[in-house]
Amino acid sequence: MSNFRITPHLREKAEREGVALASLWEILLNPEVTYDSFTKKAGNRVPRTCKKCGTQQQKWTGTTKNGQKFCVVVNPCCGDAITYWVDQAETDLRADQKAAGVTGYRGRDGKWRS
Repeated sequence: MSNFRITPHLREKAEREGVALASLWEILLNPEVTYDSFTKKAGNRVPRTCKKCGTQQQKWTGTTKNGQKFCVVVNPCCGDAITYWVDQAETDLRADQKAAGVTGYRGRDGKWRS
């Protein structure tokens, strides 16, 4: 599908974070990898679905011409681009990402982070 609609949420998030919509369009028009989107409910992997069509959402990832990596959540059935995030960026662990008793981790650069 080549007809996409940028949702107000995606547009507002991009504006708030200073991300050019043109960069996200690059991913939408030429994704490097696409895969189905899931969430966890009661410990089970459950497909995320389009609220309008009921079909499964997808995550489309890629690298822009200037080297930025993004993941865009897309409902391919109706062409809605729902949200995005910077892909493959190392960030500090959130509390909900830590296993019980874990106090730190070693990053990709080999440095220990607590």
